[in-house]
Amino acid sequence: MDIRTSKHIFLFALATVLLGSVVHAKGFSFSATEAREETEEQQAKEEAKKLIEQLLATPCSKGLKNRKTAVIIAERTTEGGYETNQSSFGLHATEINRRLRDLGLRTYSPKEIMAQIQAAEIAAFMNNDPDAQISAASRLGASFTLRGLIESRVTHNTVANVNEVHITMTFTLITSSGKTVASVSEEAESYAGSDTSGIALSLVREKADLVVAKLYSEYCQNAK
Repeated sequence: MDIRTSKHIFLFALATVLLGSVVHAKGFSFSATEAREETEEQQAKEEAKKLIEQLLATPCSKGLKNRKTAVIIAERTTEGGYETNQSSFGLHATEINRRLRDLGLRTYSPKEIMAQIQAAEIAAFMNNDPDAQISAASRLGASFTLRGLIESRVTHNTVANVNEVHITMTFTLITSSGKTVASVSEEAESYAGSDTSGIALSLVREKADLVVAKLYSEYCQNAK
């Protein structure tokens, strides 16, 4: 074997070792990152669960069992008006209603709400019109009305060169007399999103337990 051949074999072997080292290093890096992310996600879930348990343990001087609550949801449009068709937000309401019923409250379906309240009145209700709030509760015979307002804004991510939609959903618990007793906001965002209602639904599904627990705790503290 001549020197040139030996040199080629040596270089080939060295390249093979180095390539194997790089692949091994990358594999280890990916594995470590995934493990860290899974650990952080699990910790976040456990912390959220503990927080929800603490919030629901808030002493409540005024019982909620069988008290009627109407969940009314609307989305603020880019023109400044509101999308108020409750059938468009049926799944959102379902997620919240189920948690409210777990607390002993009675709820209304979107169909029942639409049969009693007109779109213009819902828009006034979303604009904090006290008369509209009292009228809606009275017409439904509800002890509480839970207003869910979806607001969105679109920005351009110059780094990824895509549009982003940012969603804020605010839930406000109002008594039949028009008094606000609790309010909670949650946020979410999506790349190139256009279905704001769909993004809001994902947000509600993810945060419904925490949202209802926060509302419950704040109501109980204010009711003392």
